Order: sequence, then C-alpha cells, then structure tokens
Amino acid sequence: MVYTLYLSLGAWRLARERVLVRNLASVETLGAATVICTDKTGTLTRGRLEVVATATTTEVVTPDRLVAPAERALLEAAVLASEPSPFDPLDKAILAYAKARGIDVDALHAADFVADYPFDPKLKYVSHTWKLDGVVRVAAKGALEGILQRSQVSPDEQRRATRFNHELASEGMRVISVAVGTLPGERADRTADEKHLRFVGLIAFADPLREGVVSALRDCRAAGIRVIMLTGDHPVTAHAIAEGLALPHDDASPVATGDDVDAASDAALARLVHQVNVFARIRPEQKHRIVQALRAQGEVVAMTGDGINDAPALREADIGVAMGQRG
Repeated sequence: MVYTLYLSLGAWRLARERVLVRNLASVETLGAATVICTDKTGTLTRGRLEVVATATTTEVVTPDRLVAPAERALLEAAVLASEPSPFDPLDKAILAYAKARGIDVDALHAADFVADYPFDPKLKYVSHTWKLDGVVRVAAKGALEGILQRSQVSPDEQRRATRFNHELASEGMRVISVAVGTLPGERADRTADEKHLRFVGLIAFADPLREGVVSALRDCRAAGIRVIMLTGDHPVTAHAIAEGLALPHDDASPVATGDDVDAASDAALARLVHQVNVFARIRPEQKHRIVQALRAQGEVVAMTGDGINDAPALREADIGVAMGQRG
C-alpha cells in the first residue's frame, strides 16, 4: 500500500508537469533510466521549420536574391511534392516560402491529383503525380541519396548537389532534395512514373534548438543518464546539431548511420551502441534494434517518439515516452 502511494505521488507530480502516466510502475522505471534515446526534430529542436536557402543545380540561392527561372522550377516542384492541406511542418514551411517568393501555390494545388505515392522508408522520399493544364507531372522530395538514385542527373550536377548539401547541412540545416518530371500520359504506376524524374535542386530549413535543452542534457549527464540522438536527418546535419547541444561524441567516429546498423552483427551493434551517441538516417526498425541492443547490455532505456513510426521502439523500451505537446 505504501509503495503504491509513493508511485501515485510520483504520477501526480508528473501530471503537474503535463505528463500522463499510463502504467503506474513506469514512474519507478523512469527514475531508474540509464539511457534516453531521443528524436531530434520537435524534441531537441523546436520543430518550427523555416526555409532559409535553396540550391539549384548550379548555385545556392538566399531569400534576398530575385527569383530566377531555375529557383522557380525548384519551388514549383517542391509545392507539387507537398500536401495541399499540410500537417507536416516541413510541407507548411515549403508552401509559406513558395508563396513569399511569388509562386502561385493555390493554382498548382488546384490541378487534378492523379496519384499520391507514400513515403519510401528505405530511400526516404515521397512523390505525387498531378495533371496541370493538360500536362501530367510527377514531383518528388526527400533525402538527397534517394532522390539522386531515382532521378536523371549528370555527374557534374550530382557532384554540385552533394557539395551544396554538405555545405548547408554542416550549418545544422535540414536539407531535402527535389525532382520533377513530365509524363507521357496519366497513370498510377510508381516505378514507371518515377523514371521520368529529373533532379532540380535542394531546399534548406532552419530548426532552432529548443530552449532549455542544453541544460536538460547537462542535468541528464549529472544524473548519470546517457542521451542518444536518433534522427532521420543527414549525418552532417546530425553532427552539427550534436555540436550545438554539446552532446558528447567521439571525434573519430561521431555519427553512425542506418547503413552501419544494418551492416552490423549483434556483437558489432553492441559495440556500436556502447560507443556512439548520434545516429543519423535511421529507420523505425533500426531504432527498435538499437533499443534492443542497449537493453541486452543491462541498460534501462527510455525512448521518446512523436509518430506512428516510433511505435516499435516505444514498445521495446523499458519506458516509452510518447511526445504530445513536444519535448
């Protein structure tokens, strides 16, 4: 009875901090956590994305420049690759920036919607097909690696795109790439449609660190709790954010990627999660495997997540923290 009373008092104290406790015993587990695995966007950062630059196939363009034809084509393609009534902060930022740059977003989204191809978790991109003024167009946006793999792009354009992506990401920006193509007819076959994609550029977003996060991480370290950042962002972006957070990481191998996780045996993964605090380009199933590896080492793991894709890792962790009003 006394034990239950103390857990209830803990749940009440957490409720005053706007935390809902689903399982009473999780109050004790939370107090015993040795590792916190956390997402970046919206938890460590504000999640309020704002476009701060674009890059065409030839140059980086800042908002103070006049809109040239190449940037106009890039922004129009990005609008067509976004949802007409967006919920995602990234789509909202794209539409707001496009409008500010003189793009007629409403006219583009007034076209006939032919196909909505979902997020590809492996190559990390989405694509939409529209019929606009009698012309069928396919537009895609997502991770540079995936878009380049699906697009027609010259070697010179690919080298410049990789360089621009690295330059923008190294400043802590979140960077996506965009491709667009014209189709010979109206259909709904993803493989066939995406053969017509042509790479048109990059869009860079700023997402400031959330106030109090640096001191919160300092408090975690003082309490003996290790913090691991798991993000779908580019490794260069993840490293820049980790630097800004003063998140401890090894200079020799500061960031591990989803490919590293896939390539690792169980023994190698155990060594990897013991050494690395920053993981980039991570998929949901890889988050789940990382949490499994940490628990196998005797760690008490808390996992934070704000989307359905985080559910497997939230269930696997000793305590799953579902983010509602953000971190």
